[in-house]
Amino acid sequence: NNNRYAGIELNNSDRNLLAFNSANGTSGADPNQQFGIYLASGSDDNNLFGNNAWYNNITGITVDNSNHNNLTQNFANNNAVNGINVTSATWNNLTGNVALNNGNTGIYLGSATDNNLTGNFADNNRYAGIVLNNSDRNILAFNSANGTSGADPNQQFGIYLGSGSDDNNLFG
Repeated sequence: NNNRYAGIELNNSDRNLLAFNSANGTSGADPNQQFGIYLASGSDDNNLFGNNAWYNNITGITVDNSNHNNLTQNFANNNAVNGINVTSATWNNLTGNVALNNGNTGIYLGSATDNNLTGNFADNNRYAGIVLNNSDRNILAFNSANGTSGADPNQQFGIYLGSGSDDNNLFG
């Protein structure tokens, strides 16, 4: 917890299990840790289960240029930018994760194709629950992406498909 760059980083590391870890930053005005859990540069076929990644200065969990990973029942809440960030990545499964109260988006996919998001909770984030930008052929099923209710709702979009996001299936 509260490291300078990342709580846990896998760089070009395959077939690992990360379960029940805490990779939390600080909860003050100046959190130090940039990323909670960071899968980078071809970290493929990994399983992340039941981890906590809260109060990071950028993102709770990042999957960047990494494929065939399973993220299941992780918590990525109260991060400065995104809860879970999946970029330039294919064939990843995100199931039953919770990404609440993040500064921008709960779950963000950028240039990510053929991913499966099922039963995730991405509620009460500042911009959107789930965002896809330049991301094709993804399946989003039975996810929750609700904003706050009342006189001052924060979240602008539940699920937002940005430019270049084609052939995605959303249902449930």
